[in-house]
Amino acid sequence: MPDELSNVMRREERLDMLLDDVDGQYDFIIIDCRPNLGILTDNAIVATGHVLIPAQAKSTSIRTIELLFKQLRSMEQAFGEINEVGLAANEVGVNGEAEDMMVWFKDVFEDKYNCVVFEIRKRIALQRAWNNGVSIFEHERDSDMEAVYLDIAHHLEEQRDG
Repeated sequence: MPDELSNVMRREERLDMLLDDVDGQYDFIIIDCRPNLGILTDNAIVATGHVLIPAQAKSTSIRTIELLFKQLRSMEQAFGEINEVGLAANEVGVNGEAEDMMVWFKDVFEDKYNCVVFEIRKRIALQRAWNNGVSIFEHERDSDMEAVYLDIAHHLEEQRDG
């Protein structure tokens, strides 16, 4: 698909044009992108204008997030405002690196960009749910991560409603 878009007019806006056909039919459309900065991710960002950034609580995420923000600022100049609605820190373990990264995430996202940081702790229940092809809500009702996912959903709803 990315190769098919390489020489197409308005290539970054193709998904946005397709979604115009379903405008008003859904409360939410969530587009889950591969972890790369390319034409497909650009399409999703232009189409939605909102970004919930997933990131691992590892120091290698810093450079990736810096590149993402550079890309977002470039896209804003070309296509208009893009809102970072939050960061979901995934698989946060119990170690010094994860703790340091949570501080960095909060410093950068909460203080600098006024974005919410959600902490998704590393839990075996999440892996088991994924292995069984179900959500955490269907798999194991007593996981403490259910509340975090509900907080993310409520936050997205608030962002939509203004």
